[in-house]
Amino acid sequence: MLVGRSDTDAGLEVESPMFGHLTTTDDLMEGITAFTGDGEPNFEETEAS
Repeated sequence: MLVGRSDTDAGLEVESPMFGHLTTTDDLMEGITAFTGDGEPNFEETEAS
C-alpha cells in the first residue's frame, strides 16, 4: 500500500483525515460523553467516506 513506509506512518496517514472528519460530527461529543461518564456511546449509523 505505502511502499517504504512503516506501519505507523501508514496508519497515521489514514487516521489523520478520518480524525478531521470526526471532529465535524455529533459522534465526537457522544464518544467523549460516553468515555467520561463510563457509559456506552450511541453513535450515528453512517458509512465512512
